[in-house]
Amino acid sequence: MTDPSVTAELLEKYGGPAPRYTSYPTALDWKDDVGPDDYPELLRSAGEREGPLSLYVHVPFCEKRCLFCGCNVKITRDREWGRKYVELLRREAETAGRNLGGREVHEIHWGGGTPTWLAPDELTALWDAVGSAFSVSPDVEAAVEVDPRVTSDEQLRLLAHLGFRRLSLGIQDFDPLVQATVQRVQSVEDTARTVAVARDAGFRSVNVDLMYGLPRQTRDGFQTTLDHVVALRPDRVALFGYAHVPWLKKHHRALDTAVAPTPAEKLVIFKDAVQAFTSAGWVFLGLDHFALTGDPLACALADGTLNRNFMGYTTRPGDDTIGLGVSAIGEVGGAYVQNARELTDWQDAVRDRGVAVVRGHRLNAEDRLRRDAVMRIMCHGRLRWADLDAAHGPDTASLLGPERAALASLAEDGLVHLNEDSVQVTGTGRVFLRQVAAVFDRYLRDRDGQDAFSRVI
Repeated sequence: MTDPSVTAELLEKYGGPAPRYTSYPTALDWKDDVGPDDYPELLRSAGEREGPLSLYVHVPFCEKRCLFCGCNVKITRDREWGRKYVELLRREAETAGRNLGGREVHEIHWGGGTPTWLAPDELTALWDAVGSAFSVSPDVEAAVEVDPRVTSDEQLRLLAHLGFRRLSLGIQDFDPLVQATVQRVQSVEDTARTVAVARDAGFRSVNVDLMYGLPRQTRDGFQTTLDHVVALRPDRVALFGYAHVPWLKKHHRALDTAVAPTPAEKLVIFKDAVQAFTSAGWVFLGLDHFALTGDPLACALADGTLNRNFMGYTTRPGDDTIGLGVSAIGEVGGAYVQNARELTDWQDAVRDRGVAVVRGHRLNAEDRLRRDAVMRIMCHGRLRWADLDAAHGPDTASLLGPERAALASLAEDGLVHLNEDSVQVTGTGRVFLRQVAAVFDRYLRDRDGQDAFSRVI
């Protein structure tokens, strides 16, 4: 549960922009000291390490643009794109797998865009390409994002047959006025049917995405959405705050933020959601994620093994993620990497050399220390200084001296409990978890502004 003592003053002070920390440093702060010539060696280095490996595949295609979307997508109905894209993904996967060696893949996630934009034979070809290029564990945890508006029963059954067991689908808000405003009209009935067919086909876990802060959204309207979602009983729920960044996403200009909830109204909606889910059997993992009691994520939170990577919260401890597809981000051999963001650039790079990495960041010792601190806050809501010393050496106190002082201010405001040995995030602090983690972000402290990030509330 969140603490109800969030005042207007705290909202004003801590409700502003901050990173979501699926990585540290964030992609905006990478030094860009990694390029395509470095990537094969990074893969070989990753192949020599032990532990589980994750794989992310980005499929950018959508038939229509949702105006709230912040993802890298291509809007098209030209079906020729599917065949060409899968063939290039096969080449990219073969290049990565050849350099990586036999290290097992334990986690696969297909995201987008809309992976089910691909035809059934293309979905099969993509799965086969991954299976032939990498050593995939028999117990792989495979997840796929789908759009109920364009996903057929045949596709759901095929995906389950291929080996996918986790399904993720967007809802955002069931209010018809909000849906019309953001140009994503999706009925409760279609969504419920998708969930039912997926479970019948063999999917063991269903995740739904909601979004608060959208134009025309109201407390009462969103409460109705919460009631519908509770009735669906998804295993996991992600409750994202809408990030209005028209300077980065031009289509956001079509949305009128003057009719969107104020920060104070958004906080009320957020609290309503926490109350609705936690009272109905979900565990609040922190940030804006929930999992049913007994779900592996809830168990990982309880036993202190919850992790976080580019795909969000996970039970897997692996440090390396291979990214395939346009704009895909990965972490290999102690460095972050990202593929070309433009589809034509990605295509040309994969055709020419089998590699589309264009930028990256090698983590130094201080990056690793600060990442550890950030992720302990994001995943566990606490950290012990002795744990940082044990993992990174006895000089962490001197390196993080300013951060300890900054935490004292957060303690005065009731966001953390602070003592000589540790820092513990409070109920109030969980609402502002990203701001607590941001204390350890040296890059954020040194940059001029935070406008590239979404508001915490």
